[in-house]
Amino acid sequence: RGNWESIRRMYFRATKSRHKKRAGLYVVGYSKGDFFNPGDLYGRMAAFMANNRLEIAGNAYEDYILDSILVSDPEEYLMRVSIEVRKPV
Repeated sequence: RGNWESIRRMYFRATKSRHKKRAGLYVVGYSKGDFFNPGDLYGRMAAFMANNRLEIAGNAYEDYILDSILVSDPEEYLMRVSIEVRKPV
């Protein structure tokens, strides 16, 4: 729906969890810089999905590859976004 700032759930890696990231087809994008300002990453990913006729099939996951624990400058943060997709039938 284009509302990329609405967070309904957060996840973290754990050995025992009720929610698991499903295996499947994902569109993956990266953003460098402050996590609170991912720029046009979600817009670019949405355009890629539209151009390749892919539908969102599940959650979007944000993984913080480089964060404040690893680097001091927020402009050096690195985030990976994975959105589960499917090809329409």
